[in-house]
Amino acid sequence: MNGIELMLAPSKTVVITDSFSTDCSGYFDEADKVLAVACGKPFEEWIEILIHEYSHMEQWLTDDRWEYWTWCCEELWAWLDKEKIMNGSQLKKVLDGMIELERDCEVRALQNIAKYKLPVNKSEYKRKANLYLYSLS
Repeated sequence: MNGIELMLAPSKTVVITDSFSTDCSGYFDEADKVLAVACGKPFEEWIEILIHEYSHMEQWLTDDRWEYWTWCCEELWAWLDKEKIMNGSQLKKVLDGMIELERDCEVRALQNIAKYKLPVNKSEYKRKANLYLYSLS
């Protein structure tokens, strides 16, 4: 879809090649046009990651806020990497942008679960999504 490579890795994690070379369960990278998911875990776990990352891809394809949201992420990573100094209000702005990105993604994920009739417990997914969003605040 739109030149995006779907990478379903048989491992428990995939490595996102940012400055931290972070292990994660999945990611969407618009620059490299890759949607990657670690599938070396139970189906019930990795299908939720796939839905989430697919929803990020949808944001990139359809939402004008994507550029702002990714700027927020880049700014936060630069701050975490000690490449950038931010005061409290600047940090709050980028964190708010990231939370907005992830909240919108989770709403889309729930819509996609219903739209595609995916075998995911929506109540459990909502609970996990809310915990994830809370952890970002």
